[in-house]
Amino acid sequence: MPGLPCIEIGIFFMSEYNKELLIALREKAKLGSKTLQMLLSHFQSLENIVSADIEELTEFPRISEKKAAVIHEIERHLDGIKQDLELYRREGIETLTIFDDNYPELLRQINSPPFVLYWKGNFPVEDEQTIAVVGTTQASAEGIEIAVDFSNALAEKGAVIVSGLARGIDTASHIGAIKAEGRTYAVLGCGFNHIYPPENKKLSEEILEKGALISEYSPDTRVTTGRLISRNRIIVGLAQSVVVGELDKKSRGTINAAERARELGKLLFAIGRKDLPVDQGLIDYGAIPLEDISKAELISDHSL
Repeated sequence: MPGLPCIEIGIFFMSEYNKELLIALREKAKLGSKTLQMLLSHFQSLENIVSADIEELTEFPRISEKKAAVIHEIERHLDGIKQDLELYRREGIETLTIFDDNYPELLRQINSPPFVLYWKGNFPVEDEQTIAVVGTTQASAEGIEIAVDFSNALAEKGAVIVSGLARGIDTASHIGAIKAEGRTYAVLGCGFNHIYPPENKKLSEEILEKGALISEYSPDTRVTTGRLISRNRIIVGLAQSVVVGELDKKSRGTINAAERARELGKLLFAIGRKDLPVDQGLIDYGAIPLEDISKAELISDHSL
């Protein structure tokens, strides 16, 4: 796995104590995936990280003296973390760390895998076919209809549709999977207590009937543009292939997802139509153009 430190993950990280320590470093010290990778690569264990001298910690990029002090005293937050996790479980929220055996293998392979995932519903499921469907939040009525039909056809063939619960194509892709009575994963750029966009609260509840809501952010975290962009790596990481629906020039997040798919060597498809052909930029990324619903089988077959 790119960037993952060479440590005995199968043994060391099984304890509840280490899980709480990892979550505390993520939530209280605000350590991101890249920083955690860097520190674990050097110190080889979480205990070594939190027992390190403040002076030693500040030698690393992005570790200020203030942040180093929080890391050094992180154990004082563990009782609170334990209480939070118990509350989350009562609310149907589970946690998964990168060191757990059932962490999705596809997600381990990305450059900056989330060390902690929060999830509700049915996740993860082994040996499943996963296809990401993404696109503009400003989709036309026709673009939405096509995305619903494509996702519906893919879900009928047993694929899990992965998307981001955003307006437009994301919403259409989740609806298409639900109409097929299939599974869909919604990866959020916020916590579960602040569903974004708010009008998709009901849709998020429908997703939970067979699928799952997934976030690297704790339940009370509010949405930001940066978090929405960051969650694209998880959407793409969970999928075996990526389908881009309708696109516009302002589709920054969708372009970001396409770039990540190319970086990971994943099959990239793009849906076009006579009045709106596939964007040349996507073709340059290696996207395979799709012009009608009959091509859904092509996506499914190549994503196995």
